[in-house]
Formats: sequence, structure tokens, C-alpha cells
Amino acid sequence: MTIHLERWEYEHAAHVGIQRMLQREGSPDRSYYDNSRKQNELNASIASAVCECAVAKLTNRYWHAGYWHPSEHYKHAKTADVGHIIEVRRVRRQTNPVGINKTDIDKFIIVAFAIEPDYRSAEILGCISGQTGWEVSEPADYDPSGNRRVIPMNKLNKEIVV
Repeated sequence: MTIHLERWEYEHAAHVGIQRMLQREGSPDRSYYDNSRKQNELNASIASAVCECAVAKLTNRYWHAGYWHPSEHYKHAKTADVGHIIEVRRVRRQTNPVGINKTDIDKFIIVAFAIEPDYRSAEILGCISGQTGWEVSEPADYDPSGNRRVIPMNKLNKEIVV
């Protein structure tokens, strides 16, 4: 299902993405990030915010659109991306596995893909409860701690029911 953002929604999402990028400026990447897999920070930040905005629009739930310095992240670690329980996972390719954190077990995950080249729309690819997602996930090759895993795309429910 494709969600098209209105101009004002797109402008707001782009603003949030840019602010998130600026807040992280100069901060080191997390140890499990693989630079060979990364997209440039500006595009990644805007695309992620667009996906969150699209999920909020689809589910008719509040999007806090927050951004903060990495040193403040601990204060917001339990805050859902959309509403009270929805975590949005943006994938760069529609076939990529979906990342899940151990802390997502009590959340609901909706997976989205921001449509290039301008990210004005997002394709909603599926959803899964955090508990089920953790149960069907596989170890992530990039995280030896076991706190992050990946869900194969074929394990997602195509119908979005929150």
C-alpha cells in the first residue's frame, strides 16, 4: 500500500529528518553499524522521517516527530515512533530483512520503504507484533550481543492491523 504525503506533511518530515541529522552531527556511530551498508545521512534521515509520517497518516495516530541529541536518547528510548506502541522500521530495499531490538517486544512494528528519488511517498510493506517478530527473527550478523536481530520480509503480515 502506497501512502502519499501532502506537501505540508513532506515538508515537516524533511525538516524532522534534517534536524535528526544535525543532532547526530559529530557523534560516533554505534559499534554495530556497518559503514559499507549505510546510505548518506541526509537521505537516510529524511526517508526515515517520511516513513514515520506515512505510518502515522495510515494509522491515524499521533507522530511526535521528535529529535534530540544522542546524549539525550536514554530519556526517549521507550518512546514509540508513532502513537504509543508503533515502531516504524524503514528499509532501503523492499527485500531487506527488518531489524528488531530486544526492547521492541512490547511494541508493534510496521515496515515501510520511502519511494525514491524524492521520498514524497512511502510503501507500507507489512507489520508484525514485536513479540512474534522476535520469535521468528534470526541473529543479525552485525550484532554479536544478540540484542538486535533481523526478521525475514516473508514473516510480515501484509494487512496492517494495529
